[in-house]
Amino acid sequence: MGNLAIIGMQFGDEGKGKIVDFFSKNADVVARFNGGDNAGHTIAVGSEKYKLHLTPSGAVWGKELIIATGCVVNPKILLDEISIFEKSGKPLNLFLSGRANVIMPYHIDLDAAQEGKRQDKIGTTKRGIGPCFSDRAERTSAIKIYDLINEKALLRKIKANLNQKKDSINCTDIEKYAESIFAEYIKYGASLKKYICDTASYLNRQIGQNKKILFEGAQGTFLDVDFGTCPFVTSSNTLSGALCCGCGFFPKKIKIYGVVKAYMTRVGEGIFPTELFDEAKNHLLNVGAEYGTTTGRPRRCGWLDLPLLRRAILLNSADSLILTKLDVLAGLEKIKICTHYKIRDEIVDIFPDNLKDLKDAHLIYREFDGFEKVDFKKMKNRNELPLKVKQYIDFIEKEAGISIELISVGPKREETIIC
Repeated sequence: MGNLAIIGMQFGDEGKGKIVDFFSKNADVVARFNGGDNAGHTIAVGSEKYKLHLTPSGAVWGKELIIATGCVVNPKILLDEISIFEKSGKPLNLFLSGRANVIMPYHIDLDAAQEGKRQDKIGTTKRGIGPCFSDRAERTSAIKIYDLINEKALLRKIKANLNQKKDSINCTDIEKYAESIFAEYIKYGASLKKYICDTASYLNRQIGQNKKILFEGAQGTFLDVDFGTCPFVTSSNTLSGALCCGCGFFPKKIKIYGVVKAYMTRVGEGIFPTELFDEAKNHLLNVGAEYGTTTGRPRRCGWLDLPLLRRAILLNSADSLILTKLDVLAGLEKIKICTHYKIRDEIVDIFPDNLKDLKDAHLIYREFDGFEKVDFKKMKNRNELPLKVKQYIDFIEKEAGISIELISVGPKREETIIC
C-alpha cells in the first residue's frame, strides 16, 4: 500500500474504525488529523472489543500513532485509553502534537449550558468539542498540549478563561476552581510529556523516508463545519482536504477511500432525507446494533442516499469506495436506494448546496428484492456473493461512478471481502 486516507462519506458511524484497523496491518504510521473524543470507533479482534474515542484505530496492531495538531484532546480520555492498552500488554507508540488544543472542564460545562439554552437543539455530544474549537478560533483563549507542561502558562490561561466565561458557567469562586483544574491538568501533562512532540516534523520525515502513512478521518462528510448540514455539524473540517492542514504537510499523492454504509444512519438532529420510521428502520437499528459508541443513543436509520454519496465523492475527491455493514440488509423483504431528488419539477442527481432546496424535495427510489441471510464469513471475493447482493453492489458502483474495492460484512477483520 501507499499513503491512504479513510474518510466517512455520510454522517459518521460508517464503520471507519474497522477499516482503519484492516489497513493498519500494512501501514507504518496511523495518523488521526481531526476532531476529538466525540468520535467513536469499535475494533473487534477475536473475542476482544476496543472502543476508542481519541486513539487512532491502528493501536491494536502496535503501529506508530499520531494525534495531530488538527485534533482537540481531552487528556483524561486519552490517558484512560493509553491505560487500557498498557494493561493488556500493548503499550502505545504514540506521538501527540504539542500544538493540539486541550478540552478543559469549562468547555464541557459550556457545551451542556449552551445546548440547554437552545430552542432548536443541534444534538451535541456535550464533550466540550465546540467550545474548545471556539477558543482555538478566538486565539488568546486556547490552551495547547504544550501548556500542560508549562506551569506558569497553564495557571495563567486557566484563570483568564474562567474570568472570561464565569457568567456562562456560573462560577462563583474563580480562584478555587482555577486551582482545582490546574492541579488536575498539570498531572495530566506530566503523564503525557513523553508522548508530546512536533508531529508535523515527525510525519514529514516519515513521508520523506517513504514510510506508509494511513490517515484516519473522524466523523463524516456531512458533519463538516463548512460543507455539512449546518448547524447540525461538528466543529471541525471532516473532508479529505483537512488531513493536510491537520497534520502539517504539503499535499502528496494519497489514495482516498470513502467509507459508505450500505444504508444510512445519523445520530442527533439534522437533515436526513431517506430516514425510515417503519419496520425496516427497526430491522436496521437492531440487526445493525445502531447505537452510538460515544453517546449510546439509538441512531436514526434510512436507505442509502446516492445524491448525498455523489456529493461526498466530489467533495473528497474519493478514488474508491468501501461498502460496510452489507450483512445487516440480509432478511429484509425489499431494499431501496434513493437515486435522485425531484426539486421544483427538476430531477437532480446530487445533494444540493443550498439545504433549503431539500424542503420541497421529492425522493426517487429504486427498489430491490431483499436477500436471505447467508454465511458471508465464508466468502472472500465478490464473485462468491449471491446474485441479488451483487446486483445491489453493481448498481451502487455504476451510479456512484467509482469502484467499490472492499466490502465489510461483519465487525471482525476477517469479515471483509476484497472486490
